Amino acid sequence: MVQRSSLSYGGFTDMGFLNAVAGQTQYLFTDNKLDEGTNYYRLKMVDKQGAFTLSQIVRLVSALNNASFQLRPSITSASTTNLVLSLKTKERLTISMNNAAGQLLWTKFLEAQEGIKVQPLDLSSLSKGVYFLHISGSGQQLQVLSLVKQ
Repeated sequence: MVQRSSLSYGGFTDMGFLNAVAGQTQYLFTDNKLDEGTNYYRLKMVDKQGAFTLSQIVRLVSALNNASFQLRPSITSASTTNLVLSLKTKERLTISMNNAAGQLLWTKFLEAQEGIKVQPLDLSSLSKGVYFLHISGSGQQLQVLSLVKQ
């Protein structure tokens, strides 16, 4: 069960349910009713006997009036990660990946619609190291995100 609260100390409500898959360690859940400001999320994991465990609480700050971007996960050994975009208006974005030495590895263009979107990014060609994802739009750099490939 995915739970959300606008309070850091409690008041969690159920948002949705995901079935466990044997061997799977990463899941994706989209909050289609995201509140502006700070939201807190946790998982309530229930076993077949009805006993449950609560995950650590994760804080997400939503700036629905502006563009915001996050890498989920930002530290990974997987061959993909997700770029989570939150945009007020439709935007043509330029996304560039640089290594720690500043060398440009690739550039992609994305026509992103208004709202929240999850864009998978292929990391299979990257070796272990630190990388920087530069996101530009409307003629200006909007954000730089760091990525650690393990």
